[in-house]
Amino acid sequence: MTWYVNDSSLSGQYIDATAFLVDLKALMQARRRLPELEQKLFCSRELHTRPVTPTMDFREAVKSQPSNIPVRLVLAWLTKYGPFWEDIREFNQDDYFELNGADVTDLGIGEAARSQLAGRHASSFSFAGGGFDYTPIDVEHGLPEAPLGTVHVPNIWDTNTLCQSTHAIVPAPVNWVQMLEQAQGRFDNLVFSPQSVDSLRKEPFSNYVVERVFALLTVLQEFVSCLNEDGSHSARNHELIAKHFAGAKAWFTDESETNKKAFRDEMSFPQQNHEGEHVFCSWHGKIKTPQYRIHFQWPLPLRSKLRVFYIGPKITKN
Repeated sequence: MTWYVNDSSLSGQYIDATAFLVDLKALMQARRRLPELEQKLFCSRELHTRPVTPTMDFREAVKSQPSNIPVRLVLAWLTKYGPFWEDIREFNQDDYFELNGADVTDLGIGEAARSQLAGRHASSFSFAGGGFDYTPIDVEHGLPEAPLGTVHVPNIWDTNTLCQSTHAIVPAPVNWVQMLEQAQGRFDNLVFSPQSVDSLRKEPFSNYVVERVFALLTVLQEFVSCLNEDGSHSARNHELIAKHFAGAKAWFTDESETNKKAFRDEMSFPQQNHEGEHVFCSWHGKIKTPQYRIHFQWPLPLRSKLRVFYIGPKITKN
């Protein structure tokens, strides 16, 4: 889990610096007490310029009453040590995000949305009273004239809740079996074959592969959740198909006719609870380095969860 300070939640809402510093002191104490927050509560390098009162920005408010809070530690956090999300900015090919009609591409809430799209557990932290005392925050992805969808970013606006959220962190998997267990818990619209990671057991474990697997599964999860009640495709389903299932850089593709014939047996997977029956799955999600694949049943049967049969090395490798 990572948390991103929502810059937009500081809009001059505090009546004076004293009121702001009460909330800031609680946040600083939480960071000092909990290593997870100290390491993974990201802010922007411009956070110190945000207005916190009608007449003062963040930095000015901190410096106005040095006896109330360790000024040196706050300023070191804001201007020197961070952590700053700009240093690890998530890549997104369609990098434009709006919130309530305002461009937030280069703000913390925009980075939280990018992280969500990349399949990471990400939440925003908002200062109370700034208009974001609710969850989730709906961030619009894509240009207004060509929207790509809405990212629902979980939001926290209370320091106690922020602290509690650290207890719910699931440790990163350290082997392939744990990866499958976490996938089963995270993606309730997908059904994973018990043998889906058998081919990975002899492969060296890779945190990068786990991240890419979860990113691919996130798209499949959303695809199922966006279907209309009758199983037909919604506008969002068509967007996902255009973005991730078509084009030269598609994340999901079908095998060539040649490979379908040559590797039909290898891409036919045992049907759970149906002894002797197999499901042919030529559609797959792609990880380029190393060359791993996720094979799943496609097209999706009507009113059904999507079944994932294989996660492992590319089957059609020469």
